[in-house]
Amino acid sequence: NSLDATSKICINIAKNDKRIIYFKQDHNIGLKDNFNFVYDVFNKDYQSQYFMWAQTDDIWEPSYLETCIDLLKKNKESGVSFTGMDNIDSFGAVMRQYPSFKRFSNVSKIKNQIKYLLEPELLGKCNIFLGIYSKEIINKIFSKTRYTVMYSDYVIGFGILTHSHILCSDKILYHKREAKIEDEENYPKPVIIMSLRNGVFSLFKLIRLHLFYTKHIDNIVKKIVI
Repeated sequence: NSLDATSKICINIAKNDKRIIYFKQDHNIGLKDNFNFVYDVFNKDYQSQYFMWAQTDDIWEPSYLETCIDLLKKNKESGVSFTGMDNIDSFGAVMRQYPSFKRFSNVSKIKNQIKYLLEPELLGKCNIFLGIYSKEIINKIFSKTRYTVMYSDYVIGFGILTHSHILCSDKILYHKREAKIEDEENYPKPVIIMSLRNGVFSLFKLIRLHLFYTKHIDNIVKKIVI
């Protein structure tokens, strides 16, 4: 229910491409409820094999969806795929690049889970929830949890590694925008991470941080074993 030209733009696009179905809320229901709404409509009314969420101002390269879906078709034992990702500013300049999410593709689910829980968000781990899901896997995850609080992307990411293996291309096809008022077109301000020790919490502080996340969720088991 945006107050700008969003509705008009979406209606025009949907008229020209029958694959696109447009919904407009009666009132602005906010980010969390919209995340859940998109899943609920998909799960109830449509037979698509694949699901994803799309952030408002991120950019995909033209081959992003094709690359992710091709990975899923060739590796049917896995249910989520993603590509390399970087951060861009308001003007599209690259601010930061992330290490490959293949680091969560170990054969052992337990090793992937432990790595995910202990790794600092500095390296962008929760962004794996923005990948492409098979219907089976997103249904398994959402049968255990919902997008309910600020940190739900962490929980969904952990759910991915609990119920599946993530497939990942190293091609950087996803550009996540981190827009700031102070961005300048001619002077991008890169985020530079020199090493894993640069800004990383100690293990003791990290455990306390995860406990802080879990207190926002009614059932702590969702965070630990989903």
